[in-house]
Amino acid sequence: MDNLEKYKNRSAVCDNAPYTLFIEPTNHCNLACVFCPQKDQTRDKGFMEREVFLNLLEDACNCGVKKINLFFLGESLMHKELFFMIEEIVKRGLECRLNTNASFLNEKKAIALLKTGIQHITISFEGVNKEIYESLRVNGNYETTLANITRVIELKNELKSSCEITIEVIELDETRDLIEDFKKQMKLLNPDYLNVKVYRNWIGYLDGLKTEDVVKQYNICSYPWRSMAVLWDGTFVPCCVDFDGIYPLGKNIPIMDAWNSKEMVSLRKWLIARKDSFSLNKTSSKCSGLCAQCDIPFQKEDHPQ
Repeated sequence: MDNLEKYKNRSAVCDNAPYTLFIEPTNHCNLACVFCPQKDQTRDKGFMEREVFLNLLEDACNCGVKKINLFFLGESLMHKELFFMIEEIVKRGLECRLNTNASFLNEKKAIALLKTGIQHITISFEGVNKEIYESLRVNGNYETTLANITRVIELKNELKSSCEITIEVIELDETRDLIEDFKKQMKLLNPDYLNVKVYRNWIGYLDGLKTEDVVKQYNICSYPWRSMAVLWDGTFVPCCVDFDGIYPLGKNIPIMDAWNSKEMVSLRKWLIARKDSFSLNKTSSKCSGLCAQCDIPFQKEDHPQ
């Protein structure tokens, strides 16, 4: 039984590997975005060592991971070995996605990135205008970032790269009324995709946007059946929004040991039980400490129905 069937049948143990593994090259970032907890994390900052990465990648190939998202809380282009990492992922036949704020994506780096063979690049850009962009992505420069985005798409076409480039904008109070005009502007650049991203509250770090009855909105969160994350130091966490590593599953251990660790199984069981007894919204358990305030379970489009 695959993991999607396990999810639908409310099974807390997954025989198959996570489809997607988030690997964090670094949790350093050059920006201080108002909608991101990176600037307020309490865990140590650092860069993933080559040995840690290669051991993870070998294990991922052996156990059946299909896709590597080579990002988590930081700006991955700050890692000096990022292109090596991507080349190693692609060489082994795994799908690779990079998410970047594009601040560092100058022409030299854009060419090098496209030549790695990476399949997907997602650029996060709330560039509805200069004032709003620079107020949301603090320390960012609107003109530089827009020029970088424009050029990497041009280079993709010049190099005849098959990489898919997505421009992504978060729907926020500041951006909402300008998104349609922004989409028209971005389409002129000819990206492969243009996505409006749903707001996330980062497990309660930000105020949620839920307005309807939460009981009726709740879905069992599918993320712990589909993906898992690894911090730069080799620590596994169950979810791509556990930004501060508050629910560790183990460090530098086999992927499947973390995937079906007692902590991960307990978390899945808690999410399942909460569906039938919403009084579990707030308890003192570690699981609810991670999940109780998160708004992802209330966003239907995120989960298989």
